[in-house]
Amino acid sequence: MLTNTTRLLLFVAGFIISFTNCQKESNDPGTTEARLVLKFKFDSTQARLNNIGQPQAVPAGNAGQ
Repeated sequence: MLTNTTRLLLFVAGFIISFTNCQKESNDPGTTEARLVLKFKFDSTQARLNNIGQPQAVPAGNAGQ
């Protein structure tokens, strides 16, 4: 069983290691803004599919989105 001083030492060492690895690299020019563009195209006539890709009817009382 670990003593209290050993537990404290392990905690402090883990704390220091975890925060020294989280440094931002400044050698990467031009990546200061997001460049991800998501474009969605929805088809209102598309058949509704279930989880295995088979056509599925919307149950009565449930509204489709």
